[in-house]
Amino acid sequence: MKNQPHDSDALKETGFLDTSIEFLIQNDPVWVQKLTDLVQNDQKNQPLDPRLVTLIRLCIDVTATHLYAEGVKQHVQAALKLGVTQAEIVEVFKLASIVGIHSCALGIPILVKELSLTRMPESQAKKTSTPVCDEMRKNGSFNPAWETLYLWDP
Repeated sequence: MKNQPHDSDALKETGFLDTSIEFLIQNDPVWVQKLTDLVQNDQKNQPLDPRLVTLIRLCIDVTATHLYAEGVKQHVQAALKLGVTQAEIVEVFKLASIVGIHSCALGIPILVKELSLTRMPESQAKKTSTPVCDEMRKNGSFNPAWETLYLWDP
Protein backbone atom coordinates (compact mmCIF):
# COMPACT_ATOMS: atom_id res chain seq x y z
CA MET A 1 0.00 0.00 0.00
CA LYS A 2 3.03 2.27 0.30
CA ASN A 3 3.27 5.07 -2.30
CA GLN A 4 -0.31 4.41 -3.39
CA PRO A 5 -2.93 7.15 -3.05
CA HIS A 6 -5.23 6.64 -0.12
CA ASP A 7 -8.58 8.28 0.63
CA SER A 8 -6.92 9.94 3.61
CA ASP A 9 -4.72 12.02 1.26
CA ALA A 10 -7.54 14.53 0.79
CA LEU A 11 -7.82 14.92 4.56
CA LYS A 12 -4.09 15.50 4.80
CA GLU A 13 -4.44 18.31 2.25
CA THR A 14 -7.10 20.00 4.39
CA GLY A 15 -4.96 19.71 7.54
CA PHE A 16 -7.33 17.30 9.28
CA LEU A 17 -4.72 14.52 9.15
CA ASP A 18 -0.96 14.69 8.93
CA THR A 19 1.86 12.29 8.09
CA SER A 20 1.55 10.59 11.47
CA ILE A 21 -1.39 8.69 9.94
CA GLU A 22 1.02 6.83 7.64
CA PHE A 23 1.83 4.29 10.34
CA LEU A 24 -1.85 3.47 10.73
CA ILE A 25 -2.37 3.32 6.96
CA GLN A 26 0.36 0.69 6.81
CA ASN A 27 -0.78 -1.24 9.86
CA ASP A 28 -4.55 -0.86 9.93
CA PRO A 29 -5.83 0.47 6.61
CA VAL A 30 -9.38 -0.70 7.34
CA TRP A 31 -9.58 1.48 10.46
CA VAL A 32 -8.10 4.47 8.59
CA GLN A 33 -10.65 4.00 5.82
CA LYS A 34 -13.48 4.02 8.38
CA LEU A 35 -12.07 7.18 9.94
CA THR A 36 -11.71 8.76 6.51
CA ASP A 37 -15.29 7.84 5.55
CA LEU A 38 -16.62 9.24 8.81
CA VAL A 39 -14.79 12.54 8.43
CA GLN A 40 -15.61 12.90 4.74
CA ASN A 41 -19.31 12.22 5.39
CA ASP A 42 -19.25 14.86 8.09
CA GLN A 43 -17.52 17.32 5.74
CA LYS A 44 -20.12 16.72 3.02
CA ASN A 45 -22.97 17.58 5.38
CA GLN A 46 -21.13 20.64 6.75
CA PRO A 47 -23.48 21.30 9.68
CA LEU A 48 -20.95 23.83 11.01
CA ASP A 49 -19.19 26.66 9.25
CA PRO A 50 -15.73 25.43 8.10
CA ARG A 51 -14.10 28.41 9.83
CA LEU A 52 -15.66 27.36 13.15
CA VAL A 53 -14.61 23.74 12.63
CA THR A 54 -11.03 24.87 11.99
CA LEU A 55 -11.05 27.03 15.12
CA ILE A 56 -12.42 24.16 17.22
CA ARG A 57 -9.68 21.87 15.91
CA LEU A 58 -7.11 24.57 16.66
CA CYS A 59 -8.45 24.95 20.19
CA ILE A 60 -8.15 21.21 20.81
CA ASP A 61 -4.55 21.10 19.61
CA VAL A 62 -3.40 24.21 21.49
CA THR A 63 -5.09 23.27 24.79
CA ALA A 64 -2.64 22.51 27.60
CA THR A 65 -4.05 19.02 28.06
CA HIS A 66 -3.28 18.13 24.45
CA LEU A 67 -0.53 20.42 23.07
CA TYR A 68 0.02 19.14 19.53
CA ALA A 69 2.30 21.67 17.84
CA GLU A 70 2.05 20.21 14.33
CA GLY A 71 -1.74 20.32 14.56
CA VAL A 72 -1.64 23.92 15.79
CA LYS A 73 0.48 24.85 12.78
CA GLN A 74 -1.84 23.04 10.37
CA HIS A 75 -5.00 24.53 11.84
CA VAL A 76 -3.57 28.06 11.95
CA GLN A 77 -2.65 27.73 8.27
CA ALA A 78 -6.09 26.32 7.43
CA ALA A 79 -7.82 29.07 9.41
CA LEU A 80 -5.87 31.79 7.64
CA LYS A 81 -6.72 30.25 4.24
CA LEU A 82 -10.40 30.37 5.25
CA GLY A 83 -10.14 34.05 6.12
CA VAL A 84 -10.06 33.76 9.90
CA THR A 85 -8.47 36.88 11.36
CA GLN A 86 -5.40 37.08 13.57
CA ALA A 87 -7.61 38.42 16.37
CA GLU A 88 -9.93 35.40 16.12
CA ILE A 89 -6.98 32.99 16.28
CA VAL A 90 -5.47 34.81 19.26
CA GLU A 91 -8.88 34.63 20.97
CA VAL A 92 -8.78 30.83 20.58
CA PHE A 93 -5.32 30.80 22.18
CA LYS A 94 -6.56 32.93 25.07
CA LEU A 95 -9.64 30.77 25.60
CA ALA A 96 -7.57 27.58 25.46
CA SER A 97 -5.11 28.93 28.02
CA ILE A 98 -7.91 29.06 30.60
CA VAL A 99 -8.16 25.25 30.49
CA GLY A 100 -4.84 25.11 32.37
CA ILE A 101 -6.65 26.29 35.50
CA HIS A 102 -8.42 22.93 35.61
CA SER A 103 -5.29 21.18 36.84
CA CYS A 104 -5.35 23.51 39.83
CA ALA A 105 -9.11 23.13 40.27
CA LEU A 106 -8.63 19.36 40.42
CA GLY A 107 -5.38 19.25 42.38
CA ILE A 108 -5.92 21.93 45.04
CA PRO A 109 -8.91 20.23 46.75
CA ILE A 110 -6.92 16.99 46.87
CA LEU A 111 -3.98 18.84 48.40
CA VAL A 112 -6.27 20.52 50.96
CA LYS A 113 -7.67 17.14 51.99
CA GLU A 114 -4.22 15.57 52.27
CA LEU A 115 -2.91 18.53 54.28
CA SER A 116 -5.79 18.15 56.72
CA LEU A 117 -5.00 14.45 57.12
CA THR A 118 -1.37 15.22 57.95
CA ARG A 119 -2.41 18.14 60.15
CA MET A 120 -0.04 20.40 58.24
CA PRO A 121 -1.29 23.97 58.21
CA GLU A 122 -2.29 25.65 54.99
CA SER A 123 -0.14 28.66 54.26
CA GLN A 124 -1.69 31.82 52.93
CA ALA A 125 0.06 34.46 50.86
CA LYS A 126 0.18 38.12 51.75
CA LYS A 127 -2.74 40.09 50.36
CA THR A 128 -1.83 41.80 47.11
CA SER A 129 -3.68 43.58 44.36
CA THR A 130 -5.49 41.12 42.10
CA PRO A 131 -7.23 43.11 39.35
CA VAL A 132 -8.02 40.04 37.23
CA CYS A 133 -9.52 38.08 40.14
CA ASP A 134 -11.33 41.19 41.37
CA GLU A 135 -12.88 41.71 37.94
CA MET A 136 -13.83 38.03 37.70
CA ARG A 137 -15.51 38.21 41.13
CA LYS A 138 -17.32 41.39 40.06
CA ASN A 139 -18.72 39.85 36.86
CA GLY A 140 -19.53 36.51 38.51
CA SER A 141 -16.99 34.39 36.62
CA PHE A 142 -14.70 33.60 39.57
CA ASN A 143 -15.07 29.90 40.27
CA PRO A 144 -15.41 29.16 44.01
CA ALA A 145 -13.20 26.10 43.47
CA TRP A 146 -10.31 28.55 42.89
CA GLU A 147 -10.69 30.16 46.33
CA THR A 148 -7.98 28.10 48.04
CA LEU A 149 -5.57 28.72 45.19
CA TYR A 150 -6.38 32.43 45.43
CA LEU A 151 -5.65 32.43 49.18
CA TRP A 152 -2.36 30.60 48.67
CA ASP A 153 -1.14 32.55 45.64
CA PRO A 154 -3.14 35.61 44.61
